Amino acid sequence: MADKLRGLASQISVTASEKLAQTQGQVQQQLHQTLSQTGQQAAEVFMNKFVEPAFKVVVSQMEKIGEVDLAADGTKTFQTNAIAWSVTPDGGVSLTRKADNQAITPTSATPKEMGVIKDFVMKASQNYGLSQTTSQQAVQTPQQDTTQHKHIQKA
Repeated sequence: MADKLRGLASQISVTASEKLAQTQGQVQQQLHQTLSQTGQQAAEVFMNKFVEPAFKVVVSQMEKIGEVDLAADGTKTFQTNAIAWSVTPDGGVSLTRKADNQAITPTSATPKEMGVIKDFVMKASQNYGLSQTTSQQAVQTPQQDTTQHKHIQKA
């Protein structure tokens, strides 16, 4: 009888161990997914609320002094050393990495590119009168996103 109880206890222990490992795996997967979604949402909010408005103002100002290229389709492009900043006729904004001609999205931007974008928003705010609250939030948002992105990579 004691051997049967030991066997049953051993079997229950193995089953519990397997269930625990399975549950831990599911929790890690859900956490990773949640962090990924949260990081992407924060990055999209940063682009929509801070980068796009600042960029449209700067392109408008640069156009006045002849620093904007106008494509046949009406797209206006302002070039910096590393990034081409474009505004389409419908108001859409796109950023392109000049080194490889790839689109820069909120989640694909490198830390260096995020720094350039953050500086761009800050300078636009200072030079063209975007609200101070907006510029302060713009400085904080990419740092939070970068932190979340680092956690995602570790997960």
